[in-house]
Amino acid sequence: MIETIFLSTQYISLGSFVGQLVVIANVVMAIWTFVDAFSWEQDGRHPMMWAVVVFLLSIAGFFLYLMLGRHASSQAADGRQSRP
Repeated sequence: MIETIFLSTQYISLGSFVGQLVVIANVVMAIWTFVDAFSWEQDGRHPMMWAVVVFLLSIAGFFLYLMLGRHASSQAADGRQSRP
């Protein structure tokens, strides 16, 4: 009985630690996304919108930003540079 209680509190502590790491990772990804999107804001991207998407959707939101947000702005930048 005592061992079971000890093991369950150990798992709660581990789960709490992992949960905190996930929240910290989400915040770091959202901040990085905001800073990156803000540097390209003139291309029509919305930095705060992308930061919220990344924070709420976590890894999926981060990959969405990398595929849609950055890709769209790099194509727009390439298109502007190739015009005379």
